Amino acid sequence: MSTELLLESHLKSLRLPAFLESYQALAHEAARTNLSYERYLLALAQEEVAQRETLRIERAVANAHFPVRKRVGRV
Repeated sequence: MSTELLLESHLKSLRLPAFLESYQALAHEAARTNLSYERYLLALAQEEVAQRETLRIERAVANAHFPVRKRVGRV
């Protein structure tokens, strides 16, 4: 099994969808800019945290069952 497929399999198993989505683009950018391994890993972790926070907020809003917003306008 190739390294790429193995990595993607592990990222799926660990439930790290933002890592899976972002690692290649960030790896190319890190190589281009001579980014350290720690900075690359930090960028991946930040992507994962941001995505999870966004999804958490979306789930909370959906679960809140807010009433439908209605516009009041001229007739």
